[in-house]
Amino acid sequence: MQVKLAKTKKILWFLGLWCAGVVGLSVLSGLIKLLMYWAGLRG
Repeated sequence: MQVKLAKTKKILWFLGLWCAGVVGLSVLSGLIKLLMYWAGLRG
């Protein structure tokens, strides 16, 4: 039972990390697009 719990915890941690990575990347790409758009307006 204890081993199963540890395995589940590991899977959940991995999923959380993956979700954070995906969200971080989409936010980052959105910011870059916004900056490029803003630079284009000013240029």
